Amino acid sequence: MSRYVAVNELPPTLRAALKTLGYRRKDIQVKAQETYSMAHGGMKGCQSFTTMVSLATGEAHTSRGSWGGANPFNPNNAVDLDTATRLLPEGYAVITGTTGYKGMFADIAVNPANLAKLLPSATSAELTDSEKKAIEIFCRYKSSYRREGFDREGLGEYGPENPTVKALVSKGLLKVLGNGGLTVTTAGRNARSV
Repeated sequence: MSRYVAVNELPPTLRAALKTLGYRRKDIQVKAQETYSMAHGGMKGCQSFTTMVSLATGEAHTSRGSWGGANPFNPNNAVDLDTATRLLPEGYAVITGTTGYKGMFADIAVNPANLAKLLPSATSAELTDSEKKAIEIFCRYKSSYRREGFDREGLGEYGPENPTVKALVSKGLLKVLGNGGLTVTTAGRNARSV
């Protein structure tokens, strides 16, 4: 099970760890897992990291990979190479991700016993087939490709005046920006899996 959670709704211990890492996105994916691996392979122009966080105290330990991923000059780097499966104990979270020229991407894994305490209560919105298709387009594509997705799915003219878009805005799943653009909300990301 996984859900997107607004960073400001996370416990203070996780918010502090994300701030220390330099994570600046508005939300993050939180997954329930009983195990984890240190390895989180990097790629060209990026550096991977794995951070273990105590949910009670906020004590965090971060391991970083090499820029560009595994290389022969650093053969003992766990984040690049250690694929051993470890138990994820109750009371801890593991933040994994990459940082680099495209920004920082991360997610959080927690023991299933801790997941319910971490997540805000879910809000479920009934979606029509058209609304489900529209949310999928918003979550999968950059704004420049959404118009094509709306055309392909027969959802009408893409934009804030589209009836499907208006319905999603009224349900809090999309937000109209000041410049007339549209963005998916955290609730919208979660509605995608409904």
